[in-house]
Amino acid sequence: MVDRGFDVETECRARGVRILMPPFKTPNQTKFTSIQVLNTRKLARARIHVERRIGRVRDWTFLNNVIPQTLLPVLSQQVYVCAALSNYQFFDL
Repeated sequence: MVDRGFDVETECRARGVRILMPPFKTPNQTKFTSIQVLNTRKLARARIHVERRIGRVRDWTFLNNVIPQTLLPVLSQQVYVCAALSNYQFFDL
């Protein structure tokens, strides 16, 4: 799931990743089609949950501090662990 303006389609296709992106109007288009409106709504509903998860991972104070260069080789593993642990946190809806 990406926002408009991110030009990562060729890199994602090369890796077999499917991109979900909100539609955007062409210069000669005045409004979205009904299918485009439905797809935009579906993406918006899913995006709420994705943004909530990202916010929960960002709550880890470990990730909000300056990270020494010596830890850069294992940074992706540390972010992975923080993301996994955030799945076990209780939260309000």
